Amino acid sequence: IELATRFSDMGRTDPVSLSAEDSALRVKHWLIRQRPAMSALSLDPIIAADSAEAAAAIPVRFVGSEGAIAETARVWSERMGFKGKPGQVVVVPGADGGIDHVLVGAGKTFDPISARALPARLPTGLYRLEAEPDDARMATLAFLLGRYAFDRYKARTDVAEVRLVAPDGFDAEEANRIASA
Repeated sequence: IELATRFSDMGRTDPVSLSAEDSALRVKHWLIRQRPAMSALSLDPIIAADSAEAAAAIPVRFVGSEGAIAETARVWSERMGFKGKPGQVVVVPGADGGIDHVLVGAGKTFDPISARALPARLPTGLYRLEAEPDDARMATLAFLLGRYAFDRYKARTDVAEVRLVAPDGFDAEEANRIASA
């Protein structure tokens, strides 16, 4: 792009007539108009619990250090070094080779805000949080906050499309609007 074309895009044809402040401001506004759109994942991160695809969601279970783990998952979690510590995540495989469920370490007391790390740590898929209703709603909000990635200058191609089924009493449409703002 030639310099004259750039200035004409800013509404001026004579580059000499611009003051330094005016020039900087106009270039800034021109760059803002020209920037690529922020990348967005193609699907809503939260879907309604009564949707058709919600039935196939993979359960996410928050387990403390003394929490009960199903016998089929106990052996796998022990091999993976899962102790229920905060920040630990173990994807438990199913008999069909897919994901049966996910164990997330909750520590001594469950902090719903810890769910903010899940979007970066889970493989692509649709998940359902198994927690008390109030905790599940807070964890879902934390999950939405954890999905944010600043990608204005460099597109992120390594981001998995991790989505959640909305817990009871959670307004999925409103949350998706807020998350995409």
